[in-house]
Order: sequence, then structure tokens, then C-alpha cells
Amino acid sequence: MPSVDVPVALLGYGTVGAAVNRLLEEQGEEIERATGHRLRVVRALVRDATKERGFEPAAGVLTTNPADVLGDESIAIAAEVMGEFRADEDERLARKQEELAPFIEAAFKRKQAIAPLRDDEIEPVVALGRQIVEKPGRPGVDKPARIGWRDALRIGEAEKAAEPAKNTKAG
Repeated sequence: MPSVDVPVALLGYGTVGAAVNRLLEEQGEEIERATGHRLRVVRALVRDATKERGFEPAAGVLTTNPADVLGDESIAIAAEVMGEFRADEDERLARKQEELAPFIEAAFKRKQAIAPLRDDEIEPVVALGRQIVEKPGRPGVDKPARIGWRDALRIGEAEKAAEPAKNTKAG
């Protein structure tokens, strides 16, 4: 089965970004064997492209222009791997949101809209052999309880048994 090429962009290429790229390059074949996907870093957004890095990326990967990353439709995955700085964090986040807003808005415009699903359209998912469902409580009094799938089946069977039998004979 042929593998799928997955172009990846990193937002940041410091210690963590360089480590992610190194991991994807050094263990790429193993990841590809296990998943059928070849992840490769094609772009990394940085403040200073001339700065020396712990693990040098391929030529042309580093960019200081956000449009090179956020406007590239070939990129399948973008991961933020920028270090967190606690000083002036609120101010930085507001500035970051303001700077990225036009790119995010453009990305949402390109995205095809789909109608949201109603609750009854969402199938229960069995994860690792256990299904979690919500058991309703008394409105405004109890929080819904999370129960396992076996209990949900018992409750469902009890509710069906309590329903009045329908007369199916023609009269």
C-alpha cells in the first residue's frame, strides 16, 4: 500500500520545533510503516531565520512570513511549537490573535461549510470495548451520570419492557 505524504508546518522552530523535525526525520520510516503516512516538515515560521538552530532544517523550510505557512493550501497539518513566555502573556496573545486574524479568516472562508449534526445523528462510539453514555438525571437537580455500555443496555432493556405493548393485529 503506498504511503500518504503529509506536509507539516511548524509555528516556531526553537528547541521544541527542532526536536519535532528531528524526530520526524530520524523516525520517519518507522512512523510511515506504522501509520502509512510520511510526515515531513515543509515550513517553519520563525522570528529570525538566520539564527543558529540545534537541528538545522532543510533549505527553504524556515520563513519569517506568516502567509508562507498559513496561506499554503498544500500544508495538511500546522502545529504550534512556540515556547510559552509568562511575562506579558495576555498582551502577547492579544497581539498574536490580531496578527493572525486575517489568515484565520481566510482559511475559514476556504473551508467548506457543513451543517452541524443533531444529537440523534451522532452514533455512539465504542472506544477500547467500552461505551460511555449520559444517563439523564432530574432536570436542574442532578448532573447527568456517566455510565458504561452494559448499564446502558440494561437501562434500555428496562425502558423497552416498561413501554406499553402496541396492538399489531388488524381489527
